Amino acid sequence: MPGPFLKWWALSRYFSLVFVSGLILFPACENKEAKLPFAGIPSPGNNPITEEGVAFGRALFQSPLLSADGKSSCFTCHRPDSGFSGSVTHLNPHSKLKREIQGLFNLAWSPSFFWDAREETLESLILKPIQSPDEMNLALPVLLKKVNQNAELTQLCLAAFQTDSIGTVHVARALAQFVRTLVRQPELPDSEGKTLFQEHCSKCHSGKTTSDFQIRKSVLAPSGIDSGYFRITHLPKDVYLFRTPGLAAVSKTAPYTHDGRVPDLDSLVRMYAKRLPAKELEVPARRKELVKFLHLL
Repeated sequence: MPGPFLKWWALSRYFSLVFVSGLILFPACENKEAKLPFAGIPSPGNNPITEEGVAFGRALFQSPLLSADGKSSCFTCHRPDSGFSGSVTHLNPHSKLKREIQGLFNLAWSPSFFWDAREETLESLILKPIQSPDEMNLALPVLLKKVNQNAELTQLCLAAFQTDSIGTVHVARALAQFVRTLVRQPELPDSEGKTLFQEHCSKCHSGKTTSDFQIRKSVLAPSGIDSGYFRITHLPKDVYLFRTPGLAAVSKTAPYTHDGRVPDLDSLVRMYAKRLPAKELEVPARRKELVKFLHLL
């Protein structure tokens, strides 16, 4: 009876194909899940990191459309070859900005931002430099007009947020996603310098981010000009308190401290050695080992 036979044969072929397809596709799904590119990087529930969001954020970060003069981008101040930091005095000796430009590595783990910790999220931070008269000096309505006239950016926004009409929320979220992916957490071999760092520096510069990102008074003498966290709280106890920076790529982020008064790592370690209860750091050879370790971060 050819009818039932053909029916049985067709069904068997169908289930065989389903079984084989399952063997092929199921591992592929598992591998895709296991190799998510941003696994382990924290992000808020209303702005999870996606490949499309990061691509849009990267394009915005390098776009001169975010500045009033159409010549500057976020990369102008946060240079990749300088640990995504920069020097105010190097950019413009006459700048009204008085604080050095911090690096952007490992900010996904930070509970606050800016030297005085005045912002609590990257999304709230991200539009401030764009609008600042002393930085990119671009009003948000003008920003939106410029980016919405750019076909590449509108297509990237569509892929990331399912709309090709770019709003400030899309700019803030995309830039925040990109910045969160700037991670530098090297595994470093044991050394004399590492031991010295753990003994004398890791109370504040702890963990893989090399900072607890807390607000504290540095052991270095205050400059007397910038009152730090006091500007936000106006509480006397907060005078000269600043957010502890991470040390990722620290060898590339000179000058140091919030006001840029320390020119190089040798000087920085020497200054700390004078104020820390660490007699061994008064020995030049020991300081040299610590500096050597800092260059690996």
